[in-house]
Amino acid sequence: MDGGVLIVGRDSGVADLHCSNVSPIETVTQYLFATQEAQQITLCRVVAKPDVYASRLGTGRAARTDLHIAPLRDEPTTVSPASTAKPTNEVRYGAMRVFVRGFVVILILGLLAGAIYERVGKQRDQEQLPRVGQAVDIGGRSLNIYCSGSGSPSVILDTGGSAPGYSNMPLQRLIAKETRACWFDRAGLGWSDPSPVTQTSAAIAADLHELLRAVKMDPPYILVGQSFSGFNVRVFTKAHPSEVAGVVLLDSVQEDQQQYEPRSTLAPVNRLPAVVRGGLCRATPLAAKIGLIRLVMSASGPDRRVPSGFTPSEAIVLHRLESQPKAIVASSGCDVWEKSAAEAREAGGLGDVRLVVLTAGKPMTVGNPEDDRDIQAFHEIWVHQLQPRLAALSTRGRQVIVKESSHAIAGDMPSAAVEAVRQILSDSRGR
Repeated sequence: MDGGVLIVGRDSGVADLHCSNVSPIETVTQYLFATQEAQQITLCRVVAKPDVYASRLGTGRAARTDLHIAPLRDEPTTVSPASTAKPTNEVRYGAMRVFVRGFVVILILGLLAGAIYERVGKQRDQEQLPRVGQAVDIGGRSLNIYCSGSGSPSVILDTGGSAPGYSNMPLQRLIAKETRACWFDRAGLGWSDPSPVTQTSAAIAADLHELLRAVKMDPPYILVGQSFSGFNVRVFTKAHPSEVAGVVLLDSVQEDQQQYEPRSTLAPVNRLPAVVRGGLCRATPLAAKIGLIRLVMSASGPDRRVPSGFTPSEAIVLHRLESQPKAIVASSGCDVWEKSAAEAREAGGLGDVRLVVLTAGKPMTVGNPEDDRDIQAFHEIWVHQLQPRLAALSTRGRQVIVKESSHAIAGDMPSAAVEAVRQILSDSRGR
């Protein structure tokens, strides 16, 4: 019979199998023959041939047979759960193994597809973003720098936050009328290669010094730092004081500001718990490699804003540079702000270097009355306590409050930045 299981002992004889409703026959010994069908047991008869049975068991041994004797019944019997437990568990574990293997295969294929997507995206970036400036090798990787105008000292423009150097184009055009003016892309930003080193202010200052040496630009320099890059120019000046003719800080960060800064002024990512921020900054490089960051940035759509001083076509280039995955990675280093603040604090004073500190006169607003009151209170501390500490870093430092400007002085009031540079130029040239 197909699919049946004959329950017999090790000493049973050869049997003819029958599974039908047959009355007991005198010469037949009845045994249990089980078949599982629709979760029921059908009891069948086993017809053992007497001669074979006798020869295998011998006289008087019937009572010791290992055959399992049971009455022949026609009615169905429900299967005991224990009788199917093992096959059910095996099926469950087998299904789980198939699921895990399938998930792993899908994951690997997804990672490969993402890596290919990112590689194609990089090639498209190179085609759509022709370089502005020149690539300068600084030892196995290159940084991008762009200069215009002529004269000395040269003005070196650093950027706020993690903006590419291209964001300084409007300010550069104005300063280039006075002397040579240059902007550069920090590692990983704009057209510069990424760096294996976390981009703290010390690393950025070291890169800039090597870049100026490699491009054969003679000192002295006037350094212009905006917001975060105020840390960078302070660290550079302390490390190379003889190469700096003057410093201009445009509403620069100050290392003590986090003691007073209200939560509403922080970027959304900086409002997350420290553990979450740490996880994100560590996961960002991998997310970039598998195309996840590029996918998210593409899904968010193009930024159609046209910043002050930019043409519409220049604004498109700027926004594309800002959305490059490598730029997101470069700006996501763990605890970069805190480490850079510590480096600037360690740098200490700037001696007698010419220093102009431009401070925004307008506080930011977020539209919430309570938050705006907190921001206004912080702005008073910013203008009258924190920014004066920056001016005090040099014996020749002074603060200028730009009343009509917000934090983005280079965009709101570029004329104030140009005037500060012009004053240092005049002083350094002995006029």
